[in-house]
Amino acid sequence: LSAQLEQLRGNLKVLANIAALSVDPEMVRAIPLTRAGVQTEAFRAVSEKLVMIKQENPLIGYIYILARTDREKTLQFVADADPYLAKKGNVTAYPGDPYDATPFPQMLAGFKAPSVDPDIAEDSWGKMISGYAPIRDKQGETVAILGIDVMASDIYEAQKAISGWIFLVL
Repeated sequence: LSAQLEQLRGNLKVLANIAALSVDPEMVRAIPLTRAGVQTEAFRAVSEKLVMIKQENPLIGYIYILARTDREKTLQFVADADPYLAKKGNVTAYPGDPYDATPFPQMLAGFKAPSVDPDIAEDSWGKMISGYAPIRDKQGETVAILGIDVMASDIYEAQKAISGWIFLVL
């Protein structure tokens, strides 16, 4: 089970990196960081790309893009595969909505290089393990990060299936 989790972490890091490379950094920059940003062509183009990535990878729970703010550990949403569906209470993923990254050092590390959470973590959207990768422009400057969450319930389901096979073999 430990090896499976480590393999998932590796796959998640690679997936986040490949997905980040497929996102147009200039379109990300063009999204106004306000709720009205969802009405722009840039948001639609980036969001459609995220939806396509999510549809090709059924383990993805959430896929989103975050940018830095002027506060050290506070990021802001730029785009999400499904901002309207991501609502839970007052939690949203609209452009400009803040996100406290303090409990997630790997998220902040994602601005420099692809990274992944060491363990399952929890935030307002639930329990998950997440991978992050920088979205860079042609000059190599990081514009934002792309994050991918795999829900803990899916991880537990896979672990349960593996445990069943181990029991059967024994």
